[in-house]
Amino acid sequence: MEGVVEHMTLRVTILRNFEGHVHLIPNGSVSSLTVTTRDWGRAVVDITIPHDVEIGNLFRVLETTGTRLLEEQKGSVLDKPQILGIEKLSEVGAVVRLAVKTPPTEKAVVSREWRRFILEALEREGIEIAIKKGI
Repeated sequence: MEGVVEHMTLRVTILRNFEGHVHLIPNGSVSSLTVTTRDWGRAVVDITIPHDVEIGNLFRVLETTGTRLLEEQKGSVLDKPQILGIEKLSEVGAVVRLAVKTPPTEKAVVSREWRRFILEALEREGIEIAIKKGI
């Protein structure tokens, strides 16, 4: 289960998820726990580009989107955005992974905004994202 801790006692932890559902979890049944809202989180963005895109040019464009993100999302970006590199190769193209440190509750907002910046920049530069044929 996933959500924001609304209340915690010695016997029960109460979470509320994004849709508003409340989860009551008896603490005795918790065998492990992953905390996603402590200190910081990481917004991760993957983009798939065709094999014929010149990777150096792509990285230059992505670098500018990271700089824009840092400038326009000052309170939501805790560190310089990074291009981690090519995450995967497939018949469709290359998956390039980007990441940035954020406050834990801002990961989704930062990811969405960064994707928007990327789409705008790629469109301006005439770089297409990979699309699987037949879908």
